[in-house]
Amino acid sequence: APCPLRRSTPLMTGDPILFVGFPAVGDFVRCHSAIQIIAERFPDRPIDVVTSPVAAPLARLMPHVRKGWSLAKRHQRPGFAERGRLVGALRKENYGTAYLMTSSTKAALMAFMAGIEERIGYPQELQFGLLNRFPAGWLAHLWAFGPRKTRLFEEVCSIASLGEKPAEGAEWPAPRLVVDPAELGEWRQRH
Repeated sequence: APCPLRRSTPLMTGDPILFVGFPAVGDFVRCHSAIQIIAERFPDRPIDVVTSPVAAPLARLMPHVRKGWSLAKRHQRPGFAERGRLVGALRKENYGTAYLMTSSTKAALMAFMAGIEERIGYPQELQFGLLNRFPAGWLAHLWAFGPRKTRLFEEVCSIASLGEKPAEGAEWPAPRLVVDPAELGEWRQRH
């Protein structure tokens, strides 16, 4: 069963959710399946995402995403000042929950420092304390073998659903991007 979370204050129904996605474009698009699962479970809570500058523009094409945060990279390693600014901005948003798709300690630390009370993900880098809620079966997941890319889709859906499997015969939702037809028409005329 998922690790229970002790709350000092109950979450309000409208508390926003922070979704920390993968930096690569393809992996980030795959994460939209998890965003759809979360949106279905919490239809009254807005969802914002954090990802790389390359993937962040795609967030506006994802149904259920309110806004995207970009963590600029300097030679693939954001500096402390950059992360500090993002943590300060995230703190102002009063997020109640963070879903961390990446297993990075830096991502978990960022959510912790932003004061997000519920931080959900797999503790693959042993972020106990930084993460405080895990999907069912998280311990077995630590020793899972096999190509990472083939498991990515199942991993992100498992984090979003806290390890609950879809109903018999149902499948995880497929990722989708929606482009405004007017915007697409303007792009076609320009190009």
